[in-house]
Amino acid sequence: VAVCIAAQGGIVVKAPIAGGGWLTIPAVQQFIGVAPSGWRKSTALGVVTGPLDRVLTKGVRERRQLANRLLDAERQRIRDENIGIPDFLLNDKQLNEVFSAGACPDTLVKDPTVESLRNIAVRNGGCVGVLAGEADVFRNISAYSNDPGSLTFFLDLWDQGDIATARVGAGMMKMSDAALYLGVLFQ
Repeated sequence: VAVCIAAQGGIVVKAPIAGGGWLTIPAVQQFIGVAPSGWRKSTALGVVTGPLDRVLTKGVRERRQLANRLLDAERQRIRDENIGIPDFLLNDKQLNEVFSAGACPDTLVKDPTVESLRNIAVRNGGCVGVLAGEADVFRNISAYSNDPGSLTFFLDLWDQGDIATARVGAGMMKMSDAALYLGVLFQ
């Protein structure tokens, strides 16, 4: 699970398609462990999350450096293509938004709601990981409704379904092939 989260969805599996051919899909992994009371579940997860946090921080730094180099090259390319156009105006805000989107600094969460899982998955290109020492993540799934309607989205993430929701506060959130990596220790 930790390796999958660190790779932010980059680990794939080739699955055979009925009738021939292959489908490349993200590898989704989950584990649920039962730990006795006093077992120090958070300490056990800390052994995984410590190195994982360091890997993610290093990856974010490297992706930001790469994005800055690509952004500078794209700005220069656009300027070169528009030399001599008197009313040309470079849209730096739009370019910055596009090139900073790949940093994905917040992949790992401990106590998410279903809505936050959706938002993180969309912001991170379809990948979100939950590592929790308690079962809170499952209680949060139905925290805002009396019926299991919110389970639909959770299960969509689990089986790599598409995210396509529209909310007044968040607007349209769309992502294909989202993956939820889940590691939970129960008592």
